[in-house]
Amino acid sequence: MSTRNRARNGSMFDGSGMAAPTLAEADSAIYGAITDIDKGRRSARPISIFEIAPDPMQPRRAMPFAVRAAWDGSPSADSMAAVFAAWIELVCKELGVSDYPLADFLEGHSDVRDTDRMGVYEASLMAVVDRATSIKNEGQLDPITVTSATRTAYQIERGEIRWLAFHLLYLYEQDQKWARILASVEPTRNVWRQAAENGARQNLNAIARARQIALLVMDIHSQRHVQFAPMHIYGTDREFYAQVADGNLYGIKGEVDKIMVACGFKNDAQIRQYRALLRISDDLWRAADDGNWSLVKIQAEQKKGRASVNENYTSLTKKIVASLQKHYQKAEAGDRAELIQSIRAWLDDIENGQA
Repeated sequence: MSTRNRARNGSMFDGSGMAAPTLAEADSAIYGAITDIDKGRRSARPISIFEIAPDPMQPRRAMPFAVRAAWDGSPSADSMAAVFAAWIELVCKELGVSDYPLADFLEGHSDVRDTDRMGVYEASLMAVVDRATSIKNEGQLDPITVTSATRTAYQIERGEIRWLAFHLLYLYEQDQKWARILASVEPTRNVWRQAAENGARQNLNAIARARQIALLVMDIHSQRHVQFAPMHIYGTDREFYAQVADGNLYGIKGEVDKIMVACGFKNDAQIRQYRALLRISDDLWRAADDGNWSLVKIQAEQKKGRASVNENYTSLTKKIVASLQKHYQKAEAGDRAELIQSIRAWLDDIENGQA
């Protein structure tokens, strides 16, 4: 069966018949002799994509929340096949279709659609597809950066989309040459180096910037012997980052300039504005992250939400007042004074937080 037909009927993601590549096969197929990328940088070498996993705390996310929720966290071929199958299913539901021409996009047989017109799931998937076709045609021009990890051998510090692109190419072509990716290995994870990389990206969304600030603040206070709860104990990732939402409790005096430089900010007001996002609702957080919303768009949505709440309260207040007026008019003259006193006492309790 051709790779194109295999992608058409979905079997490219069943994970069957995939023999684990030998290191020699993969190296020979895609890299040949590996030398240093360029002077002044760490030496890069080919590493199995099945020994690498994304950093769960990486501010910049390549997989939408719903896709990540369908993943068991393993970088194995079977697990990644399930990830892409779930991703395509979400795209089909988003578009209201039963089939998605992924193979045509990978082969360059379909016209590129306007990404501004795409939904959340299609746009995120096409980011991986576009990178995969680029790597397939031009080769891997830039190595990813990884650090040593515990669950897998390596964890991605920079280059999650490229890593996903290699998995997609491996699943699509079932060719051993896509089983290893060129990577620079850093001895330890460094949130400041990560922030500098992310800060250089103009397309980093507002939620990613909020995550980045939170990680930097955590690092600052960790050096002051403050311990933070691990991410896995929280129901949502926002709750993890929100541990440092309180600027009075976790101040950054003396560190503002350092954070501004790392994040590429022009003034300290940006730190406060993005940090404030750690307090928004989980639903808004997810929608903004998946949709790559800007700070301005999130603030506009918050304003809409407040206006809606105010409108509901206004409507409810009018109903309560109308009901009280109705009871007052029906009450006997001698009972009206007692009714007014009861209403005043009830309002006092509400004001004092006792009702």
